[in-house]
Amino acid sequence: MQYLLAPVPGKRWYPYLVEEFGKQQEEVFGPMGPGRMEQHNDYVRSVTPEQKLVEMELTNGWHPLCKALNVEVPEEDFPRVNDADAVEGLEKQILLEAAKTWGLIIAGLSVGVLVFGWWRT
Repeated sequence: MQYLLAPVPGKRWYPYLVEEFGKQQEEVFGPMGPGRMEQHNDYVRSVTPEQKLVEMELTNGWHPLCKALNVEVPEEDFPRVNDADAVEGLEKQILLEAAKTWGLIIAGLSVGVLVFGWWRT
């Protein structure tokens, strides 16, 4: 993946970032397993003052968060940017961007070879 994304601005470091994040998480919490999310939640609970911690199910939308913050519920829909569909969409977007970039590179090289061949004749 690192070679596929190498010429893509803003995405070339993505594989490294994911790898390093995984290593860091494994150093702190051990190997990835089914209890990882609960371990993470327990850690957050242990380092966050109780009066500043709001726990909620994201499927409940704005209401629990707005109630805890004592603010009105926004008109806009609750963002859902980290669910499985969003992650799959991000993967597709990154791969499409890589395909476009490589397409431009290959097209540019092809034109260069054709022009050079024409020039040499």
